Amino acid sequence: MSLGYYDSDLRDEKWQRIVPLLPPQKPVGKLREVSLREVLNAIFYRADNGTK
Repeated sequence: MSLGYYDSDLRDEKWQRIVPLLPPQKPVGKLREVSLREVLNAIFYRADNGTK
């Protein structure tokens, strides 16, 4: 659901290093509606660009 690429977006090689640190999807219950990668990209974008 990415609208484009930004300099602050995680590249594949960095994402692969982060994935093992993230909690796995639970086998029961509601599925994640948002990609954790997109969440991190949004956090890094805000940290990089502030609230201009």
